[in-house]
Amino acid sequence: CCARFPNPQTVCDTMFNRLAIVALCLSVVFAAPVFRPNLGAVHNVGSLAFVTNSTNCTTNYYGSNCDRFCDSTTCNTGSCLTTGTDAGRCSCTNTTRGAFCNETLPTSQASKSGRLGATGGTLDLGSGRKFKLTLPAGALSADVDLEIFQYARGSIGDTSATQPQLSSAGGIIRLLPKGTTFTTPITVTFEVDTDITVPTGFTIKVFKLDETANEWNQVGGTYDPSTGTIDVELSSFSFYSPFVVADSSSSSLEFDGNSDHSIVIAIVASVLIATFLFIGGMWTIVYFRNKDNQEVAVAAPAQYYQQPVQYYQQPVQYYQQPV
Repeated sequence: CCARFPNPQTVCDTMFNRLAIVALCLSVVFAAPVFRPNLGAVHNVGSLAFVTNSTNCTTNYYGSNCDRFCDSTTCNTGSCLTTGTDAGRCSCTNTTRGAFCNETLPTSQASKSGRLGATGGTLDLGSGRKFKLTLPAGALSADVDLEIFQYARGSIGDTSATQPQLSSAGGIIRLLPKGTTFTTPITVTFEVDTDITVPTGFTIKVFKLDETANEWNQVGGTYDPSTGTIDVELSSFSFYSPFVVADSSSSSLEFDGNSDHSIVIAIVASVLIATFLFIGGMWTIVYFRNKDNQEVAVAAPAQYYQQPVQYYQQPVQYYQQPV
């Protein structure tokens, strides 16, 4: 088909390049469903949150779309948050949790409370524990009574069935009051349990518990193996915990019997799909190009040599007259 254009080589090259791009896109489309189940419900939500208010909603409705309903009976023993990104959600007491504050929490291993304000400050759990919360000056506009609760590893938000790729690396920290937001990020140091082993190609990140969906979402952080801690910047309060995850910056991964090999299978499958599509595209272009070239080469000579046959028939009729 390329031979029919004024610049067949240019046209074919352009078609080839476009087909290669299509093949690459299709490989991503086919590979995405393969990758997604292995990644589970882990999403990088970042460490920053912006404060929005539900100023245009009717009574008891909140959110940017006014689609969150919350009144005095919604949260059981808790209360409705009226401002910030969590407006319309429940703020539970220190003994309950859940979207509607209807789940009783286990006994905490440690707790600490303190009042911090516009001048900033630090708050830790003490007793040799490494958890520490550091507020820079100006992070809060007024004094707030802050509370820290630490729970045993895996005792809250068990998602082993829905997020098997996550491996808990430390205790669960609850920061109260829920809904507290900061104008500038605060630095929080989490402690990693001493019995945690981080394989080659893996690291530790801090995750935030989404109580509505009951899943852990990655926030980030920097892990320091020498101190057994991980520092992360936060802009809101909730449940947080460190988990062992694959290190995206590492060039090697160490898999053992408990590792998820399906990630490797997904990578191989996507490469094979892209290769087959690429080869199929090249074969299609070559096939049709050669087919059209053959038709042109055969058809033109046949028409050209038919004309002389008609021309030399006229003398035969001319020399018949004298006879």
